[in-house]
Amino acid sequence: MIGRRYFFLFCLVLSAGVYGAGQEAFEQANKAYQQGDFAAARESYEHLTGAGIGGVTLCYNLGNAYYRLGKMGQARLWYERALEASPRDEDARYNRDLVRERVGETEGTNDGFKELSGALWVAASVANLLFFVLLSLGLYRETEWVWWGRWFTGILFAILLSAVIAAQRQASVRWGVITVERAEARTGPSAQDQVGFVAPEGHRVVLLDNLNDWIQIGVPAKGLKGWVLSAEVEPVRRPLSSFH
Repeated sequence: MIGRRYFFLFCLVLSAGVYGAGQEAFEQANKAYQQGDFAAARESYEHLTGAGIGGVTLCYNLGNAYYRLGKMGQARLWYERALEASPRDEDARYNRDLVRERVGETEGTNDGFKELSGALWVAASVANLLFFVLLSLGLYRETEWVWWGRWFTGILFAILLSAVIAAQRQASVRWGVITVERAEARTGPSAQDQVGFVAPEGHRVVLLDNLNDWIQIGVPAKGLKGWVLSAEVEPVRRPLSSFH
């Protein structure tokens, strides 16, 4: 959409390929947003997500509505969900990064791991194929070139396979976003435990464990772990059908 990158809070995606009642509700939400009724727009978008509808378009627009309402935690959450639906969406990433700047988060986001994992699988497959081609050639004619080729591609395949495993492990991390102004992370899953650190609204954290009404979070870049109330953090990934 023309101008989205520079007028990100004013421009919405107006078509999402939805039909019937879902399409009508989506259009009503867009209309409310354009008229400046961001609360009504948010409510309509939330109604759609509550019905199990997702996709980059809806998540992106809902993130914008929350931003205009000053809810940085929810805005960050929905931009992250938009990127889950479409990791290469530049507009969702641009908006997400603006929220990150506003909430003072400086740690990296590791967005490239999903795409990197796929690329590494391709490279590892090519190296593996080349190794077996050279192995087959060696059965007929063993030369120094074939020997060194097998050695090199074997080492390359092992390195690439290790990188693939590491990338996939990183990509499978369960992320969450702090959605309250400040979440007190405690040393244990109870209000009686000591506060270890405070997680600010809009910051992304790793979800490590849960117990009753508590969730253990981590901030890998700072080496922090603690327990917060489950109402104070929301997971980025959740089951949603898609607009497209």
